[in-house]
Amino acid sequence: MDARKFPRFPIDLAVTFSGEDLEGEGHGRLSNLSMGGCAVASDRYVPLRSYVELRIHLPEGESIHVTLAATRWSNRGGFGAEFLLLEPTEKA
Repeated sequence: MDARKFPRFPIDLAVTFSGEDLEGEGHGRLSNLSMGGCAVASDRYVPLRSYVELRIHLPEGESIHVTLAATRWSNRGGFGAEFLLLEPTEKA
């Protein structure tokens, strides 16, 4: 049984991310997305339980800004992020 609060959707979008535990900006690809979080494929290691800011780049040239997300799993191929702070206009 899947205990997720929101359904996940497979997707392939560019994402940039930064955080206190990271030096500089990281780049990756979203492999799935839900209202509560996302999975990011990246060569950049993001420590578990760290906090990051995400910018999800949409095909139309716009982006979704996630002000605060927490990494819930992490490995050398990417990480899972739970959205903690996302402005209502960004959710829409």
